[in-house]
Amino acid sequence: MASASQPGSSPQLTMRRLAESLRPDWSFRNDWLCWPPDTFALISIILERTGCYRHCLMNYRWFRVPEYSSLIRYAGQHWLNKTADLVNGAAADKFGEKYFFTLLDEDRITSFSKNPKLYESSVRKFEEVVTTIEKYWDDEEDNVIDLEILRAINDSSEPVNAGSTFFSSYRKFTEALLQLMSMADSLCAGMGLLEKVNSGPNCPTQIVHCLGNLLLTASGSLSSLPKFHGAVLPKMRTPQGGITTRSLSHHLTFHTSEVEVMWRTIPWYSHHQMSLNVIAIPFPFEITENNFEARSERFQSVQYFSYKSTLAGRETEADEELDRIVELVWKESEKLDQVHILVFPESSLSEKQYSRLKRLFYERLLSNCGQGGRLYHLPLIVAGVSKESGGASFDGERDQPSHNEVRMSTFFAGKWYDVVQRKHHRWHLNKNQLVQYWLAGKLPSERRWFEHISVAQRRLTILAPTGWLALTTLICEDLAQQDPVSPIIRGIGPTFLMALLSDGPQLNNRWSARYANVLADDPGTAVLSLTSLGMVKRSRPLVSNLYIGNRLDPQAGATIALWKDMFRGQQEINLTDGNRAVRFTISAKYKEEYTLDGRSDGGNAAVFELEGYEQLELPKKPDDNTQKKDMPNNSTANTINEEIHDKAPLEGTWLDIRELTAVHFTLDSLIELRGKNYKQICNWLKASDRENIKYPRAIDIVITQMKRSLVKPRNHGIDATFSAKNEKWPSDDITTIGDDLSKVFKSVVDKSSLPGPKRNDVDYYKELYTRANKMYEAAKFEYFRPNGDEKIHLVNEGHRKYFLVPLAIMHALRAKISVWQLHSVGIADDDDITTIIKLRKEIKNVIIELQAINFTNS
Repeated sequence: MASASQPGSSPQLTMRRLAESLRPDWSFRNDWLCWPPDTFALISIILERTGCYRHCLMNYRWFRVPEYSSLIRYAGQHWLNKTADLVNGAAADKFGEKYFFTLLDEDRITSFSKNPKLYESSVRKFEEVVTTIEKYWDDEEDNVIDLEILRAINDSSEPVNAGSTFFSSYRKFTEALLQLMSMADSLCAGMGLLEKVNSGPNCPTQIVHCLGNLLLTASGSLSSLPKFHGAVLPKMRTPQGGITTRSLSHHLTFHTSEVEVMWRTIPWYSHHQMSLNVIAIPFPFEITENNFEARSERFQSVQYFSYKSTLAGRETEADEELDRIVELVWKESEKLDQVHILVFPESSLSEKQYSRLKRLFYERLLSNCGQGGRLYHLPLIVAGVSKESGGASFDGERDQPSHNEVRMSTFFAGKWYDVVQRKHHRWHLNKNQLVQYWLAGKLPSERRWFEHISVAQRRLTILAPTGWLALTTLICEDLAQQDPVSPIIRGIGPTFLMALLSDGPQLNNRWSARYANVLADDPGTAVLSLTSLGMVKRSRPLVSNLYIGNRLDPQAGATIALWKDMFRGQQEINLTDGNRAVRFTISAKYKEEYTLDGRSDGGNAAVFELEGYEQLELPKKPDDNTQKKDMPNNSTANTINEEIHDKAPLEGTWLDIRELTAVHFTLDSLIELRGKNYKQICNWLKASDRENIKYPRAIDIVITQMKRSLVKPRNHGIDATFSAKNEKWPSDDITTIGDDLSKVFKSVVDKSSLPGPKRNDVDYYKELYTRANKMYEAAKFEYFRPNGDEKIHLVNEGHRKYFLVPLAIMHALRAKISVWQLHSVGIADDDDITTIIKLRKEIKNVIIELQAINFTNS
């Protein structure tokens, strides 16, 4: 009989051989299917290396059938439920050849399908697809598929030269791969996000998302495969043009790259509002040629320079400007209810200035806590930071490269949590730039000048606190240089990208606009590029091929930023009349997107639009008498300053932001599961080996990979940075948090097992609040220190861990209630509405009190 490969030739590479190079001895049905992101990774490798996904356009009849999208979705939900039973240990005695194709119980089916017959058809489709792949999996002569030949599939009109079944076998195999990939993509909707997954009381599929999110936090991939072969990541947008593997999925993307993706989530206080207030500060406001300095001569073809935003002798002036910036942000926050993000350009702050900025905000928070019953939130700070490094010298001089970083800091429970991303490419000052920025007199233009910075492991940080916000940043050259980060950005499709620049005016015809256009068109990311006012002032206009003139081109103005989105296009942002800041209001809107095989995302693709912007003037520097008069409570402020001077706020390390993310993913899952599997999930958080659950081999590898990545990140390709105080997992904080979460949700589960009517969401939220509040009251009684001011509560830093779970639960409930209110308009009864309003107010009061705790290390 004729085989699917060319007659008389042995296959060069089969799917089985490829799979065994990744996971030796794994079978397709009993191993690869157990963890869907692994299945997605394997199929993605085949599709990307062969290009056979073009078959979606060559022969569209297989997916242009009635109810195709529903069949894929239901099959995905069926697969998700089966995976959930493997993860929670409920299917240990049922696992076998037919496990994945056995129908679910009726009450579980109704949680996602109202059409039992269509559900049964979807399971048959699932089995048919898997059976087809298995048919061509082995190296048997009659059915072998050569992946090299798969690269050569053309459209269906091509003459068949090797028998009538030659290309038809390859097409059937390709169709099966594409459909199984679509099912895996469908069931992973919401992974990486703090979003509610439809998991009814008898259908706890959230446990799969919990494990996936912890694996993502620990290792940087949803797949258990070594990242040398590739990483599976969450996805926000689907390209609507072009033909690539990115066009095949809504929720997952696969990449082979040196870039380490740091996917993090943080507490967010306005999930339901879908809008952001962003204040951009083009600091520093003045730059001279003295801010640039030539480094030691190395007798190379290139020379190096360093850049400092603040010159020696100007530190006091710069600190005063930072004081005024904090004052401005605080006034805008009081006017707008909240400023969500504060952003500075590239290398705008020194590490000392950055820490001082965070301290100033912390002091303002403590001095204003509880005033007028208002709940204050500190903004997410995104800033370009220049960090000096010590170490060995060159030619007897200290000449180690500095670190050009972007830092994103979020505040939670008395601590700033930082995530750091270093610049990927050095700034090259060519002759044109040296002349344009009037630096040729300081750095001779006949040399090639490169920024003297370190280039560490290349990272891309994604902050995804909501389903509509996935924020990332790039530093100047990293926006222009496509490799290696651009393919990952286009694959993930973050909803908002901030490009921090040290550049001239941000005009529509300059390089930053061109590259912003690329990302705004595909994948549809909104881009804000921001430079310093000082660099804009230094930029000379080009006249008759010469950069001449005293200052700015009058037509350009002080164009310090450029905004680009899908709706409004490009918008130049100018500063006039001595203003020193810009406030943007942007909002997210959902739009519907389709994959290449015609599946809709249900209108869940978030797209940002600029609603407007306003120039802001920094507050004038007050004299001492005015400052004292305007203090909200001068005695309180003095007490605060005495207590926290040089000790607060607490500042987190690389490990701390990872802890914060892991805790919030864990808590979100426990709330959705209503405490089910709490022992198992809390053991995952603590990377504990004390589990008495029998897992299939593939699931056991996933859990082991997650725990080992938490404990030893460097062994899994992550260049972690540690501190002397906290270099282990689980830390003391994580151990305490895991134990406290177990206590809270054990009581919730125990109460739910009592006879009586089942709790609705409102009753459940109320009960969870009561448990968390009792834990807070006990910690308050035990650890509050006496203090002269009744509004400010002092707690030793070592006891902070006992307040983390109550505060985290309060924040999570506040977000859940906001979403509940949004979805319950016209549905909820009066009693529930009255209860939820009262509960929301009580939660707010507790959070205000918790915010007024000053955690000291003395």
